[in-house]
Amino acid sequence: MRLKVFLAIVFLLCVLSGFSSAETKSNLRLDRETARVEVGKSVVVHALPSGSGDVWWISSDTSIADFVPASDGMSVTIRGWKTGTAVITAHFSPYGSEILHSASCQVTVAPNSNPYRVAAVRVSPESLVVQKGNAYALTATVVPETATNRNVTWRTSNSSVASVSSQGIVNGLSQGRTVVSVRSDDGGFVAECAVEVVDSEIRVNGISLNHTRTDVNVDGTRYLVASISPANATNKRVRWVTSNWEIASVSQNGIVIGVRKGKAIISAITEDGGFVAECLVSVRDGWLDFGEGCSALASSPFSLWLLIPLLPLIVRRK
Repeated sequence: MRLKVFLAIVFLLCVLSGFSSAETKSNLRLDRETARVEVGKSVVVHALPSGSGDVWWISSDTSIADFVPASDGMSVTIRGWKTGTAVITAHFSPYGSEILHSASCQVTVAPNSNPYRVAAVRVSPESLVVQKGNAYALTATVVPETATNRNVTWRTSNSSVASVSSQGIVNGLSQGRTVVSVRSDDGGFVAECAVEVVDSEIRVNGISLNHTRTDVNVDGTRYLVASISPANATNKRVRWVTSNWEIASVSQNGIVIGVRKGKAIISAITEDGGFVAECLVSVRDGWLDFGEGCSALASSPFSLWLLIPLLPLIVRRK
């Protein structure tokens, strides 16, 4: 008898999965779903959420197209760096709600109309902490790759804090902040790196995460926290990446979002030393997930009310 009841419950849950898989109306849209931009050029995309909440953005491939968010986070300036296609996704979490809404813009980066002229210059990294007396090499990338005149000029806004050589090597001179810029000879395009010089630098020697493996639902979120050792390290900046953005994406604040059922590895990489910590993320269809696609009650736990008629059978003794 109890076996029959159990099988009936499982069957009902699987049937309910057909209803729970229906998509709910999203409270977020973008002012454009597609965009085309040439290498070195940019385009602005606006998020149009319904209500108030947090908005953050993710690029599927920053080597093709990255973005600079506006101060309020409601729009981004998308920058094309090389030919190809990237997806820029905005995520919206309304205040007081655990529901996540997403909208995407597919960005196609096209070749330049004049492939022999410089269209932009990029500097890496865009921020830097360096100890007084130490040196660090910045990298300038001129785009497109086919540009004829790829010469650049480096300068610093405060030469008493840090100097920079013609090859982009920054030397920390005294405690303080400065901006090191690189300018292309062709076109005068500029990119900047914010430099902080400290008297003594405590180097990073490791990183760990609050989860080494975790589960998340499709369109659900999980917050990963990176712990740097030692705790008083000077440069605690971390870069977050995913092994498969089509399964799970991650913001630069460590917020993981389930995109599609499957598994992905989320990695946190320290700027100082390149230490790596990883978390295996399993994305499920819903909060009750029966393997091979039988996912029940994904949209709302309140659907459990439909099980009430079976309760007498569960408690009844044979």
